[in-house]
Amino acid sequence: MVLKEGEKIHVIVRRFFERDVRRHFIGEVEGVSESVARVRGYTFLMDKGTNQYVRRSERTRLISLVDAGNAITVLPDKSSIEDARYVYSETEGMVITDGSNFQLEINEIGFRA
Repeated sequence: MVLKEGEKIHVIVRRFFERDVRRHFIGEVEGVSESVARVRGYTFLMDKGTNQYVRRSERTRLISLVDAGNAITVLPDKSSIEDARYVYSETEGMVITDGSNFQLEINEIGFRA
């Protein structure tokens, strides 16, 4: 298996057009098959007015493991999904972090806060 239950992941849903909403998801894998994972967590959407990612309410999503449009990163075991937030770093640009256990640079082409 590529993923296993209990792992925490961050997913960037690739955009096809410039105006497509920037959508990310962070969550914990609840179940997995060869091609799809059931993940409970939070969707983050880019608010164009404030140029910041806004967290939506908790939900369960099915994430395709075979869709080239999903860029999936496995996070450290100790990552806190509930504390995840996006911040701007002078040295790394936009990052998602839980403040203590992980920090992941988000390098979508053309984005700078």
